[in-house]
Amino acid sequence: MPAAPTWDDIKKFACKINNPSEHIYGIIMKGIPDYGQLAPFITFMHSYGAKWFNMKWQPQIDTPAFKKAFVAYVDLLKSCGEPGATSVGFNEALTLMSSGHGAIWVDATVAAGMLADPKSSKVAGKIGYALAPTEGSKNGSSWLYTWALGILSTSLHQSDAFQFVQWATSKEYIDLVAKTEGPLHIPPGTRISTYQRADYVKAAPFAPIVLKAIQDADLTKPAKDPVPYTGTAQVNIPEYAAWAADFGQNFSAVIAGSMSVDEALKRSQASAVRVMTAAGYIK
Repeated sequence: MPAAPTWDDIKKFACKINNPSEHIYGIIMKGIPDYGQLAPFITFMHSYGAKWFNMKWQPQIDTPAFKKAFVAYVDLLKSCGEPGATSVGFNEALTLMSSGHGAIWVDATVAAGMLADPKSSKVAGKIGYALAPTEGSKNGSSWLYTWALGILSTSLHQSDAFQFVQWATSKEYIDLVAKTEGPLHIPPGTRISTYQRADYVKAAPFAPIVLKAIQDADLTKPAKDPVPYTGTAQVNIPEYAAWAADFGQNFSAVIAGSMSVDEALKRSQASAVRVMTAAGYIK
């Protein structure tokens, strides 16, 4: 596996390793209709040079570039992926990988530590790590996203909550986790100093790759061509959910075999046009 593979590399490896009769699947891929879990497909699509919108906010879901990426994703999944993918999201994929039923999985960097923990993973110490694959475009080929901590403006305990947030994201908390749970359980991706800790780097051989992946991801350049939006795990506009929910359903229907690619793209394009016109993006 190259340190920075292409999706073509991934397909070759996945299909060579794929052995369904032994319940070993070449690659684990999401097919769940939840639009909130579309990030792997979105980076796949962007890496192929496709995009959600042109500079005039006109949806590009029914374009040849988008179709090429969509077909490639579905083909890879059906050829060398796990069965029942329409029920596979992050947790289900993690279970398949950690139980030894998957050879390759492309998802969030936070999963690296989970797969490396011998208490919960049968493949701990038996797998390698690489950067997110590309296929012609590095822009948008990896995503940057975080689960953040916030305080309600209506809270009656804002000061206490803020003190908790400060503690929960502090070096002191990192030290506490390392002491009580072990360095491997230190929350990744929260403090740059974590990646300078000798105990963490020793326990987490994937740490340098994770840090590079985080630092290289560029939210401002999500696509090969210039686009009016930012975001690599989603499109950072309030209206995203309104049309992405429809896309997620159509995406999953294609994987299930109940809808053709052309029909899914046609329906998704119409939904995006309708939402973006109503919101005033399309003049």
